[in-house]
Amino acid sequence: MLKILTVDDNHSQRKMMTTLLLRVGFEVTAAATGNEAISRSITDAPDAILLDINLPDTSGYEVCKRIKADVRTDSIPIVFYTGEMDGAAKNHADMVGAAAFLTYPVALSQLKTVIESVVAKARVPKERR
Repeated sequence: MLKILTVDDNHSQRKMMTTLLLRVGFEVTAAATGNEAISRSITDAPDAILLDINLPDTSGYEVCKRIKADVRTDSIPIVFYTGEMDGAAKNHADMVGAAAFLTYPVALSQLKTVIESVVAKARVPKERR
């Protein structure tokens, strides 16, 4: 069972995402702030992180950069999941090391497929990618 960390400052969105991810068979932990996400990425060792861009203490981009800069967490794939629909947001996510970028609403089957895909890719040794 894959362990997913979902990060969103909006309580309703976080709760809904947790419920949906549990429904498709993932183990889920949640965080409401960027600093909490960074801490949980170390302590919980999730297989993937589902990350919102707009957080109260820092941006999702900064969270992604910090997770990717830490050798303890740099291999965790990060999927941005946001309402930001412009190309600049996706480009910025790519630049900070995101594995995927989704805008809501998204079909649950697509979300599940994307998460499983980025985790599978992250598990392939770098020299074979």
